Amino acid sequence: MNLNDTISESGSSILYRLDPRVKLICVAAFSIVVALSHQMSALIFAVFLTSVVVILSGVPAGKLLHRMIVANVFIAVLWLFLPFTMTGSPLFSVGPIEASKEGARYAAMLTLRSNAIILVMIVLMATTSVTSIVHALTRLRIPDSVVYLFFFTYRYAHEIVREYTRIHNAMKIRCFTPGTNIHTYKSYAYLVGMLLVNSYERGLRIRAAMICRGFTGKFPSFDSPRIRHYDIVAMVVTALTLAGMVMFNVG
Repeated sequence: MNLNDTISESGSSILYRLDPRVKLICVAAFSIVVALSHQMSALIFAVFLTSVVVILSGVPAGKLLHRMIVANVFIAVLWLFLPFTMTGSPLFSVGPIEASKEGARYAAMLTLRSNAIILVMIVLMATTSVTSIVHALTRLRIPDSVVYLFFFTYRYAHEIVREYTRIHNAMKIRCFTPGTNIHTYKSYAYLVGMLLVNSYERGLRIRAAMICRGFTGKFPSFDSPRIRHYDIVAMVVTALTLAGMVMFNVG
């Protein structure tokens, strides 16, 4: 099950009707500016902006919240280390360990930066089908090898997870109990080996099936998308917003 299946619903908002090329350009430019931002005010504005975009996109709040929680679990680990490992003005202390204001500020900036980029990427994937993204990347002159790597990774990542689950369940049915011993290490090594072999064989079967269906190295497109007036408006608004964020950082 992919992100488009679990989040995207009606497709009634304006974001669904934007040209995929415009969305990719806007998301890429926004992500670059946010990643390079070093002012707290600019990052807070970026999170506010992406929150507004999420509301406009109509993405279901429950499913979005679930994904944000999963992403922020990894970000929370930074808060366990950065405030205590960066030198600076003392903020508070836990026994002999002292946290610094600079470390806490840096962790907060990373949290805001990560959430802003994650939110805008979720909106992109929720409002645009993978097929549309692939065709948009091709029209933007992205190398075919990169485009197909993205598409097949997205398309078959869940198949690898399903294969891993199948093999792992087979091990548990045979009363496998993991531990800290040679048998456990060898068993997991065999699992990884079988996963690689099965994935390779599946790749060969998929390639043969595509060739049988006349695949010539290009995904055919039967539509000719045009840049409409609201696409131009979206790009202008994005450009003005990013210019404002740059001014935040310069100021």
